[in-house]
Amino acid sequence: YLDAVDQGLDREPNFVDRWQLNEQAKRASSALEKRLEQRTDTLSENEVLEYFEANQSKFVLPQRFDISYIFVPYNEADPFQSQLEIEGLKDTAVREGFHSPALAEQCAAEGAICVNAGWMGPRDAARIGPKFQRTMLALDDPGVSEPVKSESGLYVVAVHAVEERKTMDPAVDMAAIRQRHIKLEQPRIVTTIREEILEEYDFRIVAPLAVDTTAGGGSPS
Repeated sequence: YLDAVDQGLDREPNFVDRWQLNEQAKRASSALEKRLEQRTDTLSENEVLEYFEANQSKFVLPQRFDISYIFVPYNEADPFQSQLEIEGLKDTAVREGFHSPALAEQCAAEGAICVNAGWMGPRDAARIGPKFQRTMLALDDPGVSEPVKSESGLYVVAVHAVEERKTMDPAVDMAAIRQRHIKLEQPRIVTTIREEILEEYDFRIVAPLAVDTTAGGGSPS
């Protein structure tokens, strides 16, 4: 906008029209969001639970893994050294534990990184990378993977615990159930809100427009 002002384009009819349309679209979107928020805020717990009971297949938590990983950057002077380092760190992690002071000291001495990533699902792992996701999913039970090559180094993945897919529990996951209910029902709620807005402005489509196609016709009927 400031560039347009500098060039004097902000006074051009086409620019003004586009700007006004954009502003109208923003205001309409903001008004719709406020109505949607007001509507979802008034959802009672009973309404959410009734929807949950009728659609339990849509409220399943994905499989999750409690994981840590160790990363060793490539040693450009001696690539084989990186392999030895990751193997040594893996042995220490298995023997001492991923949260042990001994492993932390060894990682710091060798320029490696050890991270406790906590609970992670397949989608979260995919954001890190497909190879990372496949490595994690290959560990169905607690354990440590073999070293994996990446663009910048080697890493191993440790799975501390696996939590299988399960249906949400209203006693524990009520907030998540409510959010998923809102997400699933949002298209229907938005459609209802838009219909109400049209009615407020007394703008109703009573019947579709029909066209007389008989001979000599052609005018709307």
